[in-house]
Amino acid sequence: MTRVLGIDIGVSGVRATVVDDRGTRLGTGRTRCSHAAIGGVAEHDARAWLDEAGASAREAVAEADVAGVDAIAVGALGPAPVLLDRDLEPLLPAPLFSLDRRAERHRQAHVATGVDVGPDHVRPRLLAWQETRPDALRRAAWTVDATGYVVGSLVGRPVMDRVTAGDHELVGSPPPVPMPEPEEPLALAGPLTEERADLLGVGAGTPVAVGTYDTFVDVAALPSGPGDVAILLGSTLIVGAAIDDPDVVVPGGLRSCPHVGSGIFVGGWTATAGSALEWSERTFGGSDPAATMSDAAALEPGGDGLLTFPALAGERGPVWDPLARGVVVGLTTSSDAAAIVRSVLDGVALSTLDLVERLRPLIPGEPRVWVAGGGVRNAAWLQATADALGVPVHAAPDLVDAGAAARFALRVVGVEPTPLRTVTIEPDLARHARYLELLSIHRGVYAATADVMHRLGAFAEREAEREGGR
Repeated sequence: MTRVLGIDIGVSGVRATVVDDRGTRLGTGRTRCSHAAIGGVAEHDARAWLDEAGASAREAVAEADVAGVDAIAVGALGPAPVLLDRDLEPLLPAPLFSLDRRAERHRQAHVATGVDVGPDHVRPRLLAWQETRPDALRRAAWTVDATGYVVGSLVGRPVMDRVTAGDHELVGSPPPVPMPEPEEPLALAGPLTEERADLLGVGAGTPVAVGTYDTFVDVAALPSGPGDVAILLGSTLIVGAAIDDPDVVVPGGLRSCPHVGSGIFVGGWTATAGSALEWSERTFGGSDPAATMSDAAALEPGGDGLLTFPALAGERGPVWDPLARGVVVGLTTSSDAAAIVRSVLDGVALSTLDLVERLRPLIPGEPRVWVAGGGVRNAAWLQATADALGVPVHAAPDLVDAGAAARFALRVVGVEPTPLRTVTIEPDLARHARYLELLSIHRGVYAATADVMHRLGAFAEREAEREGGR
Protein backbone atom coordinates (compact mmCIF):
# COMPACT_ATOMS: atom_id res chain seq x y z
CA MET A 1 0.00 0.00 0.00
CA THR A 2 1.28 3.47 -0.93
CA ARG A 3 1.31 6.13 1.78
CA VAL A 4 2.22 9.77 1.17
CA LEU A 5 2.66 12.96 3.18
CA GLY A 6 1.20 16.29 2.03
CA ILE A 7 2.18 19.63 3.58
CA ASP A 8 0.22 22.84 3.04
CA ILE A 9 1.75 26.15 4.17
CA GLY A 10 -0.92 28.83 4.37
CA VAL A 11 -1.38 32.31 5.78
CA SER A 12 -2.76 31.17 9.12
CA GLY A 13 -0.94 27.89 9.63
CA VAL A 14 0.82 24.82 8.30
CA ARG A 15 -1.18 21.63 7.85
CA ALA A 16 0.04 18.12 7.09
CA THR A 17 -1.74 14.87 6.32
CA VAL A 18 -0.83 11.27 5.56
CA VAL A 19 -3.09 9.40 3.13
CA ASP A 20 -2.97 6.01 1.44
CA ASP A 21 -3.53 5.16 -2.21
CA ARG A 22 -7.28 4.82 -1.62
CA GLY A 23 -7.41 8.42 -0.42
CA THR A 24 -8.00 7.38 3.20
CA ARG A 25 -6.73 9.99 5.63
CA LEU A 26 -4.50 8.24 8.17
CA GLY A 27 -3.21 11.17 10.22
CA THR A 28 -3.21 14.98 10.33
CA GLY A 29 -1.26 17.74 12.02
CA ARG A 30 -1.47 21.52 12.24
CA THR A 31 0.75 24.32 13.52
CA ARG A 32 -0.33 27.96 13.61
CA CYS A 33 1.84 30.58 11.90
CA SER A 34 2.72 33.94 13.41
CA HIS A 35 3.69 36.87 11.23
CA ALA A 36 5.45 40.09 12.08
CA ALA A 37 3.64 43.24 10.91
CA ILE A 38 5.71 46.42 11.11
CA GLY A 39 5.22 49.67 9.21
CA GLY A 40 2.67 48.24 6.79
CA VAL A 41 4.66 45.10 6.02
CA ALA A 42 3.73 41.52 6.96
CA GLU A 43 6.71 39.18 7.06
CA HIS A 44 7.42 35.61 8.06
CA ASP A 45 10.69 34.07 9.18
CA ALA A 46 11.36 31.42 6.53
CA ARG A 47 13.11 29.20 9.07
CA ALA A 48 9.86 29.17 11.05
CA TRP A 49 8.05 27.71 8.00
CA LEU A 50 10.47 24.80 8.10
CA ASP A 51 9.94 24.29 11.84
CA GLU A 52 6.15 24.59 11.45
CA ALA A 53 6.15 22.12 8.55
CA GLY A 54 8.21 19.71 10.64
CA ALA A 55 5.94 19.96 13.68
CA SER A 56 2.81 19.40 11.56
CA ALA A 57 4.36 16.50 9.65
CA ARG A 58 5.55 14.71 12.80
CA GLU A 59 2.07 15.04 14.29
CA ALA A 60 0.46 13.62 11.14
CA VAL A 61 2.94 10.73 10.86
CA ALA A 62 2.57 9.88 14.55
CA GLU A 63 -1.22 9.83 14.29
CA ALA A 64 -1.01 7.69 11.13
CA ASP A 65 1.28 5.27 13.02
CA VAL A 66 3.31 4.41 9.92
CA ALA A 67 7.00 3.57 9.67
CA GLY A 68 7.46 5.86 6.69
CA VAL A 69 5.88 7.33 3.56
CA ASP A 70 6.51 6.82 -0.14
CA ALA A 71 6.52 10.48 -1.20
CA ILE A 72 6.22 14.04 0.11
CA ALA A 73 4.65 17.07 -1.58
CA VAL A 74 4.56 20.69 -0.42
CA GLY A 75 2.29 23.54 -1.51
CA ALA A 76 2.82 26.98 -0.01
CA LEU A 77 1.44 30.49 -0.12
CA GLY A 78 3.09 33.05 -2.33
CA PRO A 79 4.59 35.06 -3.79
CA ALA A 80 6.80 35.23 -0.71
CA PRO A 81 10.39 35.61 -1.95
CA VAL A 82 13.19 34.18 0.17
CA LEU A 83 16.82 35.26 -0.24
CA LEU A 84 19.25 32.40 0.39
CA ASP A 85 23.00 32.34 0.92
CA ARG A 86 25.19 29.58 -0.56
CA ASP A 87 24.34 27.32 2.37
CA LEU A 88 20.60 27.74 1.60
CA GLU A 89 20.10 29.78 4.77
CA PRO A 90 17.57 32.65 4.63
CA LEU A 91 19.05 36.13 4.84
CA LEU A 92 15.84 38.11 5.48
CA PRO A 93 12.23 37.46 6.52
CA ALA A 94 9.94 36.75 3.57
CA PRO A 95 7.35 39.46 2.76
CA LEU A 96 3.82 38.13 2.29
CA PHE A 97 2.51 39.17 -1.16
CA SER A 98 -0.05 42.00 -1.05
CA LEU A 99 0.53 42.62 2.65
CA ASP A 100 3.96 44.01 1.78
CA ARG A 101 2.82 47.62 1.38
CA ARG A 102 6.25 49.23 1.13
CA ALA A 103 7.01 47.12 -1.91
CA GLU A 104 4.00 48.69 -3.67
CA ARG A 105 5.80 52.05 -3.71
CA HIS A 106 8.72 50.41 -5.48
CA ARG A 107 6.36 48.76 -7.95
CA GLN A 108 4.88 52.15 -8.79
CA ALA A 109 8.39 53.54 -9.29
CA HIS A 110 9.14 50.65 -11.64
CA VAL A 111 5.91 51.30 -13.58
CA ALA A 112 6.99 54.94 -13.96
CA THR A 113 9.98 53.72 -16.00
CA GLY A 114 7.57 52.19 -18.53
CA VAL A 115 7.68 48.56 -17.33
CA ASP A 116 4.76 47.22 -15.32
CA VAL A 117 6.02 44.14 -13.50
CA GLY A 118 2.51 43.10 -12.51
CA PRO A 119 0.84 43.30 -9.12
CA ASP A 120 2.19 40.12 -7.56
CA HIS A 121 5.60 40.20 -9.21
CA VAL A 122 8.58 39.61 -6.93
CA ARG A 123 10.67 42.38 -8.51
CA PRO A 124 9.20 45.16 -6.31
CA ARG A 125 10.35 43.28 -3.21
CA LEU A 126 13.86 42.99 -4.59
CA LEU A 127 13.84 46.69 -5.44
CA ALA A 128 12.79 47.44 -1.88
CA TRP A 129 15.66 45.32 -0.56
CA GLN A 130 18.11 47.10 -2.87
CA GLU A 131 17.20 50.29 -1.04
CA THR A 132 16.85 48.98 2.51
CA ARG A 133 19.08 45.88 2.69
CA PRO A 134 21.80 46.04 0.03
CA ASP A 135 24.06 44.00 2.33
CA ALA A 136 21.67 41.04 2.14
CA LEU A 137 21.41 41.26 -1.65
CA ARG A 138 25.20 41.20 -1.94
CA ARG A 139 25.36 38.02 0.14
CA ALA A 140 22.45 36.32 -1.65
CA ALA A 141 23.22 33.36 -3.90
CA TRP A 142 19.61 32.50 -4.77
CA THR A 143 16.08 33.83 -4.65
CA VAL A 144 13.35 31.24 -4.21
CA ASP A 145 9.82 31.29 -2.82
CA ALA A 146 8.19 29.68 0.22
CA THR A 147 7.65 26.32 -1.50
CA GLY A 148 11.13 26.33 -2.98
CA TYR A 149 12.71 27.19 0.35
CA VAL A 150 11.00 24.37 2.25
CA VAL A 151 11.50 21.79 -0.52
CA GLY A 152 15.09 22.92 -1.07
CA SER A 153 15.79 22.56 2.63
CA LEU A 154 14.39 19.03 2.57
CA VAL A 155 16.52 17.86 -0.38
CA GLY A 156 19.62 20.04 0.06
CA ARG A 157 19.57 22.10 -3.15
CA PRO A 158 17.85 25.29 -4.36
CA VAL A 159 14.46 24.60 -5.97
CA MET A 160 12.11 26.67 -8.15
CA ASP A 161 9.01 25.39 -9.98
CA ARG A 162 7.95 26.79 -13.36
CA VAL A 163 4.65 28.23 -12.08
CA THR A 164 6.32 30.25 -9.32
CA ALA A 165 9.10 31.26 -11.69
CA GLY A 166 6.61 33.38 -13.62
CA ASP A 167 6.46 35.78 -10.65
CA HIS A 168 10.25 35.96 -10.42
CA GLU A 169 11.04 36.50 -14.10
CA LEU A 170 10.91 39.69 -16.14
CA VAL A 171 11.46 39.28 -19.86
CA GLY A 172 14.52 41.15 -21.10
CA SER A 173 15.85 41.96 -17.64
CA PRO A 174 18.14 39.71 -15.59
CA PRO A 175 17.04 39.14 -11.99
CA PRO A 176 18.98 41.03 -9.28
CA VAL A 177 19.56 37.65 -7.61
CA PRO A 178 19.82 34.36 -9.55
CA MET A 179 16.99 31.86 -9.24
CA PRO A 180 17.24 28.10 -9.77
CA GLU A 181 16.33 26.64 -13.14
CA PRO A 182 12.52 26.21 -13.15
CA GLU A 183 11.23 22.63 -12.92
CA GLU A 184 7.87 20.91 -13.35
CA PRO A 185 5.83 20.96 -10.12
CA LEU A 186 5.13 17.21 -10.41
CA ALA A 187 8.80 16.35 -10.89
CA LEU A 188 10.95 14.94 -8.11
CA ALA A 189 13.21 17.50 -6.43
CA GLY A 190 15.26 14.76 -4.81
CA PRO A 191 15.43 12.43 -1.83
CA LEU A 192 14.86 13.66 1.72
CA THR A 193 18.22 14.26 3.36
CA GLU A 194 19.41 12.56 6.53
CA GLU A 195 19.51 15.98 8.21
CA ARG A 196 15.81 16.63 7.55
CA ALA A 197 14.45 13.12 8.08
CA ASP A 198 14.04 13.61 11.82
CA LEU A 199 12.40 16.98 11.21
CA LEU A 200 9.49 15.31 9.38
CA GLY A 201 9.49 12.02 11.23
CA VAL A 202 9.99 9.88 8.10
CA GLY A 203 12.92 8.04 6.61
CA ALA A 204 15.82 9.62 4.74
CA GLY A 205 15.66 9.05 1.00
CA THR A 206 11.90 9.59 0.73
CA PRO A 207 11.15 11.22 -2.67
CA VAL A 208 10.16 14.90 -2.40
CA ALA A 209 8.19 16.64 -5.17
CA VAL A 210 9.19 20.04 -6.57
CA GLY A 211 5.71 21.35 -5.65
CA THR A 212 4.32 24.83 -6.29
CA TYR A 213 1.96 27.46 -4.89
CA ASP A 214 -0.80 26.01 -2.69
CA THR A 215 -3.35 27.54 -5.09
CA PHE A 216 -2.28 25.29 -7.93
CA VAL A 217 -1.80 22.22 -5.78
CA ASP A 218 -5.45 22.63 -4.76
CA VAL A 219 -6.68 23.36 -8.30
CA ALA A 220 -4.79 20.32 -9.63
CA ALA A 221 -6.68 18.11 -7.16
CA LEU A 222 -10.13 19.23 -8.34
CA PRO A 223 -11.89 17.27 -11.11
CA SER A 224 -12.46 20.47 -13.06
CA GLY A 225 -12.18 20.54 -16.82
CA PRO A 226 -12.48 23.08 -19.65
CA GLY A 227 -15.30 25.52 -18.97
CA ASP A 228 -15.33 24.77 -15.24
CA VAL A 229 -14.69 27.32 -12.50
CA ALA A 230 -12.44 26.51 -9.56
CA ILE A 231 -12.96 28.41 -6.30
CA LEU A 232 -10.70 28.17 -3.27
CA LEU A 233 -12.25 29.37 -0.02
CA GLY A 234 -9.40 30.09 2.35
CA SER A 235 -7.94 33.01 4.26
CA THR A 236 -7.90 34.52 0.79
CA LEU A 237 -10.30 33.83 -2.09
CA ILE A 238 -9.21 32.47 -5.47
CA VAL A 239 -11.55 32.19 -8.45
CA GLY A 240 -10.35 31.00 -11.84
CA ALA A 241 -10.52 28.66 -14.79
CA ALA A 242 -8.05 26.75 -16.93
CA ILE A 243 -8.02 28.12 -20.48
CA ASP A 244 -6.39 26.20 -23.33
CA ASP A 245 -5.64 29.28 -25.46
CA PRO A 246 -2.55 31.06 -24.05
CA ASP A 247 -3.25 34.08 -26.27
CA VAL A 248 -6.78 34.67 -24.99
CA VAL A 249 -7.69 38.26 -24.09
CA VAL A 250 -7.88 38.32 -20.30
CA PRO A 251 -10.93 40.24 -19.01
CA GLY A 252 -10.33 43.37 -16.94
CA GLY A 253 -9.68 42.78 -13.27
CA LEU A 254 -8.33 39.26 -13.86
CA ARG A 255 -4.83 37.91 -14.45
CA SER A 256 -3.35 34.92 -16.21
CA CYS A 257 -0.49 32.66 -15.21
CA PRO A 258 0.85 29.18 -15.80
CA HIS A 259 -0.50 26.33 -13.70
CA VAL A 260 0.12 22.62 -13.20
CA GLY A 261 -1.92 21.68 -16.27
CA SER A 262 -1.72 22.82 -19.88
CA GLY A 263 -2.69 26.27 -21.11
CA ILE A 264 -3.09 29.09 -18.62
CA PHE A 265 -5.07 29.78 -15.47
CA VAL A 266 -7.16 32.95 -15.65
CA GLY A 267 -8.68 34.33 -12.50
CA GLY A 268 -8.63 36.69 -9.56
CA TRP A 269 -7.10 36.53 -6.10
CA THR A 270 -8.54 38.59 -3.26
CA ALA A 271 -6.51 39.56 -0.21
CA THR A 272 -9.06 38.55 2.43
CA ALA A 273 -12.01 36.19 2.58
CA GLY A 274 -11.97 33.62 5.35
CA SER A 275 -9.74 35.95 7.33
CA ALA A 276 -12.42 38.67 7.02
CA LEU A 277 -15.10 36.25 8.19
CA GLU A 278 -12.94 35.16 11.14
CA TRP A 279 -12.39 38.82 12.02
CA SER A 280 -16.13 39.52 11.97
CA GLU A 281 -16.94 36.51 14.15
CA ARG A 282 -14.12 37.29 16.56
CA THR A 283 -15.04 40.96 16.79
CA PHE A 284 -18.83 40.75 16.87
CA GLY A 285 -19.51 37.15 17.88
CA GLY A 286 -19.28 37.70 21.62
CA SER A 287 -19.12 34.54 23.71
CA ASP A 288 -20.63 32.37 20.96
CA PRO A 289 -19.26 33.28 17.49
CA ALA A 290 -20.79 30.16 15.92
CA ALA A 291 -24.27 31.17 17.09
CA THR A 292 -23.74 34.68 15.72
CA MET A 293 -22.75 33.24 12.33
CA SER A 294 -25.84 31.01 12.43
CA ASP A 295 -28.01 34.06 13.12
CA ALA A 296 -26.26 35.91 10.31
CA ALA A 297 -26.85 33.04 7.88
CA ALA A 298 -30.58 33.24 8.57
CA LEU A 299 -30.70 36.88 7.40
CA GLU A 300 -31.30 37.83 3.79
CA PRO A 301 -28.38 39.16 1.71
CA GLY A 302 -28.12 42.86 2.39
CA GLY A 303 -30.08 42.30 5.61
CA ASP A 304 -30.62 45.48 7.66
CA GLY A 305 -29.36 47.52 4.70
CA LEU A 306 -25.70 46.72 5.41
CA LEU A 307 -22.90 45.89 2.99
CA THR A 308 -19.17 45.41 3.68
CA PHE A 309 -16.39 45.81 1.15
CA PRO A 310 -14.05 43.22 2.73
CA ALA A 311 -10.61 44.61 1.82
CA LEU A 312 -9.32 44.24 5.37
CA ALA A 313 -5.73 43.67 4.23
CA GLY A 314 -5.58 45.58 0.97
CA GLU A 315 -6.98 44.09 -2.22
CA ARG A 316 -5.58 42.09 -5.14
CA GLY A 317 -8.57 41.35 -7.33
CA PRO A 318 -10.40 42.58 -9.25
CA VAL A 319 -8.65 45.79 -8.18
CA TRP A 320 -5.01 45.83 -7.18
CA ASP A 321 -4.57 48.12 -4.20
CA PRO A 322 -2.50 47.06 -1.17
CA LEU A 323 -3.61 50.30 0.51
CA ALA A 324 -7.33 49.48 0.28
CA ARG A 325 -9.25 49.11 3.53
CA GLY A 326 -12.54 47.58 4.59
CA VAL A 327 -15.70 49.66 4.28
CA VAL A 328 -19.05 49.05 6.02
CA VAL A 329 -21.93 50.92 4.38
CA GLY A 330 -25.35 51.39 5.95
CA LEU A 331 -24.73 51.23 9.71
CA THR A 332 -27.57 52.48 11.91
CA THR A 333 -28.31 52.37 15.62
CA SER A 334 -30.37 49.23 14.99
CA SER A 335 -27.49 47.33 13.37
CA ASP A 336 -26.68 44.30 15.51
CA ALA A 337 -23.83 41.79 15.53
CA ALA A 338 -25.58 39.29 13.26
CA ALA A 339 -26.33 41.95 10.64
CA ILE A 340 -22.70 43.11 10.62
CA VAL A 341 -21.39 39.55 10.29
CA ARG A 342 -23.93 38.95 7.51
CA SER A 343 -22.65 42.04 5.69
CA VAL A 344 -19.11 40.65 5.73
CA LEU A 345 -20.35 37.27 4.50
CA ASP A 346 -22.20 39.06 1.71
CA GLY A 347 -19.12 41.08 0.83
CA VAL A 348 -17.04 37.93 0.42
CA ALA A 349 -19.81 36.22 -1.59
CA LEU A 350 -20.12 39.28 -3.83
CA SER A 351 -16.37 39.28 -4.42
CA THR A 352 -16.80 35.72 -5.67
CA LEU A 353 -19.71 36.68 -7.92
CA ASP A 354 -17.79 39.67 -9.27
CA LEU A 355 -14.82 37.49 -10.28
CA VAL A 356 -17.00 34.75 -11.81
CA GLU A 357 -18.94 37.34 -13.84
CA ARG A 358 -15.64 38.64 -15.22
CA LEU A 359 -14.69 35.09 -16.24
CA ARG A 360 -17.93 34.46 -18.13
CA PRO A 361 -16.72 35.71 -21.55
CA LEU A 362 -14.17 32.88 -21.50
CA ILE A 363 -16.60 30.15 -20.42
CA PRO A 364 -19.20 28.75 -22.82
CA GLY A 365 -22.58 28.10 -21.24
CA GLU A 366 -23.29 27.78 -17.52
CA PRO A 367 -20.12 26.78 -15.70
CA ARG A 368 -19.73 23.86 -13.34
CA VAL A 369 -18.28 25.22 -10.12
CA TRP A 370 -15.84 23.27 -7.94
CA VAL A 371 -14.95 24.51 -4.47
CA ALA A 372 -12.06 23.57 -2.18
CA GLY A 373 -10.18 25.15 0.71
CA GLY A 374 -10.82 25.31 4.43
CA GLY A 375 -14.00 27.31 3.81
CA VAL A 376 -15.85 24.17 2.72
CA ARG A 377 -16.26 23.49 6.44
CA ASN A 378 -18.23 26.73 6.81
CA ALA A 379 -21.83 25.88 5.83
CA ALA A 380 -22.92 29.52 5.81
CA TRP A 381 -20.06 30.51 3.50
CA LEU A 382 -20.68 27.61 1.13
CA GLN A 383 -24.39 28.41 0.91
CA ALA A 384 -23.72 32.13 0.37
CA THR A 385 -21.31 31.20 -2.44
CA ALA A 386 -23.93 29.04 -4.17
CA ASP A 387 -26.61 31.70 -3.63
CA ALA A 388 -24.41 34.47 -5.03
CA LEU A 389 -23.53 32.47 -8.16
CA GLY A 390 -27.02 31.06 -8.69
CA VAL A 391 -25.67 27.62 -9.68
CA PRO A 392 -24.90 24.44 -7.75
CA VAL A 393 -21.40 24.34 -6.27
CA HIS A 394 -19.55 21.06 -5.81
CA ALA A 395 -17.43 21.14 -2.66
CA ALA A 396 -14.45 18.84 -2.01
CA PRO A 397 -14.12 18.37 1.76
CA ASP A 398 -11.35 15.76 1.44
CA LEU A 399 -8.90 18.37 0.14
CA VAL A 400 -8.74 20.37 3.38
CA ASP A 401 -5.83 20.07 5.81
CA ALA A 402 -3.25 19.33 3.09
CA GLY A 403 -5.42 16.67 1.46
CA ALA A 404 -4.71 18.28 -1.93
CA ALA A 405 -0.95 18.19 -1.31
CA ALA A 406 -1.21 14.50 -0.39
CA ARG A 407 -3.05 13.73 -3.65
CA PHE A 408 -0.31 15.70 -5.43
CA ALA A 409 2.29 13.40 -3.80
CA LEU A 410 0.40 10.32 -5.03
CA ARG A 411 0.60 11.60 -8.60
CA VAL A 412 4.32 12.22 -8.22
CA VAL A 413 4.93 8.51 -7.61
CA GLY A 414 2.59 7.47 -10.41
CA VAL A 415 -0.46 6.55 -8.33
CA GLU A 416 -3.73 7.90 -9.68
CA PRO A 417 -5.81 9.11 -6.71
CA THR A 418 -9.25 7.62 -6.22
CA PRO A 419 -12.20 9.74 -7.46
CA LEU A 420 -12.73 12.74 -5.25
CA ARG A 421 -15.74 12.78 -2.92
CA THR A 422 -17.82 15.92 -3.44
CA VAL A 423 -20.87 17.49 -1.83
CA THR A 424 -23.30 19.58 -3.91
CA ILE A 425 -24.87 22.76 -2.50
CA GLU A 426 -27.93 24.02 -4.35
CA PRO A 427 -28.53 27.78 -4.63
CA ASP A 428 -31.48 29.71 -3.27
CA LEU A 429 -32.57 31.55 -6.41
CA ALA A 430 -34.44 34.25 -4.50
CA ARG A 431 -31.25 35.10 -2.64
CA HIS A 432 -29.35 34.95 -5.93
CA ALA A 433 -31.63 37.69 -7.27
CA ARG A 434 -30.79 39.79 -4.21
CA TYR A 435 -27.08 39.30 -4.83
CA LEU A 436 -27.45 40.42 -8.43
CA GLU A 437 -29.05 43.63 -7.15
CA LEU A 438 -26.23 44.11 -4.65
CA LEU A 439 -23.41 43.47 -7.16
CA SER A 440 -23.46 46.95 -8.70
CA ILE A 441 -23.41 48.50 -5.22
CA HIS A 442 -20.50 46.26 -4.23
CA ARG A 443 -18.56 47.25 -7.34
CA GLY A 444 -19.20 50.92 -6.70
CA VAL A 445 -17.98 51.01 -3.10
CA TYR A 446 -14.28 50.93 -3.97
CA ALA A 447 -14.55 53.65 -6.64
CA ALA A 448 -16.53 55.86 -4.26
CA THR A 449 -14.25 55.43 -1.24
CA ALA A 450 -10.73 54.67 -2.52
CA ASP A 451 -9.44 58.19 -1.87
CA VAL A 452 -10.86 58.15 1.65
CA MET A 453 -9.32 54.69 2.26
CA HIS A 454 -5.89 55.94 1.22
CA ARG A 455 -6.05 59.14 3.24
CA LEU A 456 -7.14 57.33 6.39
CA GLY A 457 -4.62 54.57 5.77
CA ALA A 458 -1.83 57.14 5.61
CA PHE A 459 -2.52 58.07 9.23
CA ALA A 460 -2.30 54.45 10.33
CA GLU A 461 0.84 53.79 8.27
CA ARG A 462 2.64 56.81 9.71
CA GLU A 463 1.70 55.70 13.21
CA ALA A 464 2.92 52.15 12.51
CA GLU A 465 6.22 53.47 11.20
CA ARG A 466 6.65 55.60 14.33
CA GLU A 467 5.92 52.59 16.52
CA GLY A 468 8.38 50.51 14.53
CA GLY A 469 11.08 53.12 14.96
CA ARG A 470 10.83 53.23 18.73
